[in-house]
Amino acid sequence: MGKAKLETVFSFGSDEEHELQYDPASGMMYLNGEKLVTEKRWSTTERRLAALGLVIASVGVAATVVQAWAAVSNTPKTDLQFCMELAATADPAANEIANLALCNSMLE
Repeated sequence: MGKAKLETVFSFGSDEEHELQYDPASGMMYLNGEKLVTEKRWSTTERRLAALGLVIASVGVAATVVQAWAAVSNTPKTDLQFCMELAATADPAANEIANLALCNSMLE
């Protein structure tokens, strides 16, 4: 396969020893017969916006985790759980009748 025909776009240098060339078939640019490589890099503004987006997303995730934990930890107890805790912590000899009456009334 032969070398592509390059069109000289611009010549420069003290004796015009450098040539900027263009290949119409591929749309590539060449400098002195060597392919020019360009890289897309993020500008400072783009980097700052990406960092800001990351911070906002992190705060949102943290708030969601805290809210979910608060909802789970503050779940109201069922009547049965309450009665069981009351029976376990109360003095059975002194309050047995009162505890049973309270639990019976709650469960009815």
